[in-house]
Amino acid sequence: MGYTIWVLRLSGKWAYLLSVGAVLLVSCTARKPETVWPDPDWAVSTPEAQGLDSTVLADAVRQIRSEGLNVHSVLLIRNGRAVLDVSFYPYDGAVPHDMASVTKSVTATLIGIAVGRGDIPDTDTPAVSFFPDRQEMEHGTGKGKMTVGDLVTMSSGLHCLPPPREETLRAMQPSDDWIGYVLGLPMAVEPGTVFEYCSPNFHLLSAILTRATGLPAARFARAELFEPIGIKDFGWPADPDGVNHGWGDLRLYPGDAARIGYLYLNDGLWRTRRILPEGWVKEATRPRMATSNPDVDYGYGWWLAKGDYAGVFEARGRGGQAITVWPARGIVLVTTGGGYDRDRLTSLLIPALRSDRSLPENPSAYGELRKAVTAAVEPPPRSPVSPLSEAQLEVSGGWYRMEPNDLSLTGFGLDFQPGADEATLTITLGEEAYTMPVGLDGVYRFTGRAPSGSPTGCRGRWEGHGVFVLDYNEVSRVNRFRFDISFAGSSVKMTYQDATGMFSGLIEGRLQGNMAGGSFPAL
Repeated sequence: MGYTIWVLRLSGKWAYLLSVGAVLLVSCTARKPETVWPDPDWAVSTPEAQGLDSTVLADAVRQIRSEGLNVHSVLLIRNGRAVLDVSFYPYDGAVPHDMASVTKSVTATLIGIAVGRGDIPDTDTPAVSFFPDRQEMEHGTGKGKMTVGDLVTMSSGLHCLPPPREETLRAMQPSDDWIGYVLGLPMAVEPGTVFEYCSPNFHLLSAILTRATGLPAARFARAELFEPIGIKDFGWPADPDGVNHGWGDLRLYPGDAARIGYLYLNDGLWRTRRILPEGWVKEATRPRMATSNPDVDYGYGWWLAKGDYAGVFEARGRGGQAITVWPARGIVLVTTGGGYDRDRLTSLLIPALRSDRSLPENPSAYGELRKAVTAAVEPPPRSPVSPLSEAQLEVSGGWYRMEPNDLSLTGFGLDFQPGADEATLTITLGEEAYTMPVGLDGVYRFTGRAPSGSPTGCRGRWEGHGVFVLDYNEVSRVNRFRFDISFAGSSVKMTYQDATGMFSGLIEGRLQGNMAGGSFPAL
C-alpha cells in the first residue's frame, strides 16, 4: 500500500533519488563490468571499488540512527556487489520483512511469466473471462471491457478509494468473498483511460493467476520465480479462499528483494536461464499510464521516472519499502522501514555516488563504515526509570473494556511494579488475549506471540501522572503505532496513529475490574 515517491527538493526542482545521483557522479565512460551473481549470497565490495564513498555512507548510517528515522534496512547493490548492507534497531534482518505494495510489482512479474508460458493469452485478455462462474456481474456494468493489462496498470476503471487510508481495500478484507467484492465494485470510468491507485486490482490479478495456472500465486512464484533466482524463505498470506494477497503483505529478506531487482537489471535473465519472457522487462518498465504526479508514470506494476531520467524504475510500498533499479548505473537499492522521511534518507545517500569507475581504496573510512553498520543494529543505552507516582500505581492492574473501534481492540490493561524497568501490557482482540512486556527504560521488550504473528517490540513512558505513551512496533512489518493513553478515574482514552498515516483514531473504554489471576472481566 502507498505510493510515496522517493524524491528530493533540489534547486527548486523535484528530482529522483538516483537521477540526482547522476548529477553528482563524475562524468566518465567505463566498460560494463562482468555480471556477478549472488551464489548463494551477494558478493561484498568496498564502496570505493564500485565508485562510492565510504565516509559518506558511514555518516549516513550514523545520521539515520541519531535522527531516529524509522528505517529498518538499507541494501545497496552496485555491479552485483553489496556495498552497503545495514539493519537498524530494532529490525535485525533475521526474519523476512513485509514488503507492502512492493508485492504489486511481484504480482505483475508473475503475470508476465504466465503470459510467457501461455497460461494467459496476453494482457489484452478480458479479466472477467477468468471468472465464467461470475458472468452475471457483467450485465450492464461495462466490466467486460476491463483487461488484465488494465488491472496491472491501475486503470481498471473500478471505483476505488486510494491511499493513504485505502478504504476500499479495508472494506474488502472483512468480507467472506474478496474476489466477489472486487468484481462487485461499481465502474467509475472507462477501463484503460484513467490511473487510479487500487490495491484490489492486484488481488484480482492474484485470483487470475490461480485460475490461469492452477496454482496459488505463492506456489507459482516459488516454482517459476523465487527458487530459480535463489529465494527460498518467504511468506505470503492468502484470503479465505486461498488467494494470495496480490497487492501486499509479501515478506522477503532484503537480500532476496534485491534479487528481483537484479533480475530486472539483467533483462529477465538469471545466469543463462530466461526467467521473464523476452521483452517483458522493456514492456513492464515503459510508461503506460500517467499518474497524478507529474514526475512519475506507471508501467506494469512499476513506477517509472520521466523525461531525462527515463529508465529508472521502482517497486514501492507503504512505510518506505522499495526496490529501486537504475540500469544505466548498475544499481539496485532495497530499503525497508516503518514510515520515515524518504527525502531525508535520499539526501543522506546520494552524495556517496562519486563515479562509474573505481575510487582509490580508503581502508580507514571503510573501517568506520563497518563500525557504523555494526552499531546500527544495537539497542540504545538504557535510560533511568522514574519512580511511579501514586496516580500511576492506581491504574496498575486495571482492566478496561473498550468501545467498538477500527483496531478491534476489546480490552486493555497495564501492570506496573514499583522499581521495575518494564511493565506488562495485556490486550484482547475479540476474545483472544495477548500479554507483552513493555520496556520503561527506552529499550524495546519483545514478544513472539503478538497479534501480527511476527516479533513485536513495546516500550513506553509516562508523560505527567495520567498519560502513558506506548510505542508499539511490529518490527519486521510496516506498522509502528504510537498510543497516547489517558487515564481519568474509571475511564480511559486512547489516541493512536501509525507512522505511515494509514491508521489513526480514538478509542475509549471504562474500568471493568482488575486482572488479578489473569482473569478479564466482562469478556
